[in-house]
Amino acid sequence: MYLRLLCLVLLASCLTHQAFGRGRNRPPREVSSYPSSSITVVGVVYCDTCSSNTFSRQSYFLQGTVG
Repeated sequence: MYLRLLCLVLLASCLTHQAFGRGRNRPPREVSSYPSSSITVVGVVYCDTCSSNTFSRQSYFLQGTVG
């Protein structure tokens, strides 16, 4: 009984947050050509794509990196 009520309250909370969520009345942000965050890799990055010459679902690209 309480589990169903808890699930119903959580579902209603999620739907309400999305419908009346923060930032709804804010003007859209200016789009910049520069990324808003950066990634720093320290150490060695293993390139499984280079060793097997194939791409998989887990493959992704880090734009702007120097190899």
